[in-house]
Amino acid sequence: MIRWARSRTGEYTHAPPLQTGPPTGRPASSGPDPESSIPPGIAAALTRALGTSSEMARLAEDIRRVAARDPEPVFLVGEPGTGKGEVARLIHSLGRRSPARFEAVPCAGLDSSEAARTIFGWAGDGIREGNEETGSGTLERAHGGTVFLDPIERLTSEVQHRLVGFLEDGTLHPLGGTADLDIPLDVRVIAATHLDPEEAMGMGSLSPDLHRILGKASIHLPPLRDRTEEDRVMLVHRIARELRREMGHGPLDVASDALACLVEHSWPGNLRQMRNVVERAILTAGDAETLRLSHLPADLHSFPTATRGGPETGNGREGGFRAESLEDVERRHIEATLRHHDGNRTRAAKDLGIARATLISKIKRYGLDL
Repeated sequence: MIRWARSRTGEYTHAPPLQTGPPTGRPASSGPDPESSIPPGIAAALTRALGTSSEMARLAEDIRRVAARDPEPVFLVGEPGTGKGEVARLIHSLGRRSPARFEAVPCAGLDSSEAARTIFGWAGDGIREGNEETGSGTLERAHGGTVFLDPIERLTSEVQHRLVGFLEDGTLHPLGGTADLDIPLDVRVIAATHLDPEEAMGMGSLSPDLHRILGKASIHLPPLRDRTEEDRVMLVHRIARELRREMGHGPLDVASDALACLVEHSWPGNLRQMRNVVERAILTAGDAETLRLSHLPADLHSFPTATRGGPETGNGREGGFRAESLEDVERRHIEATLRHHDGNRTRAAKDLGIARATLISKIKRYGLDL
């Protein structure tokens, strides 16, 4: 019989031992400062995930700082489709846990008993008849790594209470187990919510104790409609590039009217919806070299366009939002990318997700001298 928990002698017979070295979450004093040793690839991934505007640059800095506060739990707040899962993986990649496992738990698809077993495991007899699963849960499997729970408000109050206990003492109490089966673990928890935390607590969907723990390192991801045109242009090109790579084909450029439609749409489903629409458009485009307005779904034009306001907008003005030409936004984005690559057109074209010849054509059209 396989025992997955700690025995009465304190020895592990299935669960992994704790890592040796510095105390949990405290890197050795002689090591590099985690905030000053961000790998270039991760920094680039943050830019690809968020955007290039000053607002997104500040958000990237917040993510870097939170990532360095390991093992403190992280709370990601944002509407569905705003990229919380991608940011959670980036936080994992930024710290000492990057070589270890990243486990994501889709809380919305689990009932109460399934969620408890999935996250905490059960003190059973190991392998169950007709099933290769053992009694270990997600937290145990991610020992030394990260667990991402999304959306946290879909967990019942009982499961949230059990999670609070784990976050407070770092000890796993498997379902049905006794004190001699408790397991100390080194796991960083990242939780996400689709709701405003205060509203979720008022509805009884989020435990105040859980919010007290998670709220110490909280990051809010803005919806796509609140991001600058610069960021939305970048995201359209990034999504098109990724889909072209995944699908093995696709247009090398996006026509200005198609880009305007994609950038100005309000996107109630955020990045997830934008990706779905661009994927459909690429399939419609077939072997065309340019993604055109006619390739986009007809119903995309019947939805309202994005409107942004507040004390500060992408144009740096107070008050309402002033529309800006999409050509101006694209020109600035291309110019910034070229400057980032010291004028190297091959690298800039790759970063923009367009052919080098297309980039040269746009450089001539916009009169860029780099």
